[in-house]
Amino acid sequence: MEIIVFFDVLLNKKNELDKAYSQLEKLRSQWEEIERKIIALDLELEELKKAQTGENPKYCNGMLGYEEDIVGQGITAYYYDNEQMVGTPFEVKEETIDFEWDSDPIDNINVDNFSVRWEGWVKIPATGEYKF
Repeated sequence: MEIIVFFDVLLNKKNELDKAYSQLEKLRSQWEEIERKIIALDLELEELKKAQTGENPKYCNGMLGYEEDIVGQGITAYYYDNEQMVGTPFEVKEETIDFEWDSDPIDNINVDNFSVRWEGWVKIPATGEYKF
């Protein structure tokens, strides 16, 4: 009889140990997941720190095309010696676009028969009405 009781006690202890081991494995798995999240957050924090110093463009606070305040070089004008904008244009850098053409706009371009296309960026410093 004592052997059977002793065996039951051992069996109960084994079951308790198995449950404790199972709980321990769950806690270990949860701990590993927490560690992975901490590592990911540390990496994200490093990227955000780099963004503050400009080392990581992924987190740029500037507006597209205006990340740096640079002095412009003017607008690029492409003049065509026809009204259809065909052929090879004459390229000119212009600081302003404000013309009243009474004469040829540039050498080799006839004032009575030409077209022009401008390319470039305009930085608007504030919301408002602008005349081009």
